[in-house]
Amino acid sequence: MPAMLPTAPPGLAKKSPACIPPGQVGKRYGTRIGDTLRVRDYMLIRDLDRYGLEQRRGWNYYRDDGRIYRVDSGTRKILAVLNLIDAFAN
Repeated sequence: MPAMLPTAPPGLAKKSPACIPPGQVGKRYGTRIGDTLRVRDYMLIRDLDRYGLEQRRGWNYYRDDGRIYRVDSGTRKILAVLNLIDAFAN
């Protein structure tokens, strides 16, 4: 007999992200060190020299309006959060 997969209640299935209770969303995705960054919501920085960012294998940088996030390219965990104004001050 095939194993039954758990399903989310209809109310949770309609939420974004789906099937995750509202109190748990911040624990999975966020903008603090150690959180997982939802990279599709941010702009990938390709010109690291423009911001004076250190290039290292396994690191990617993403930005929003006021911050730059150093992210582990494999796990998408946030390694550092930099204020955008600080990046231009260097």
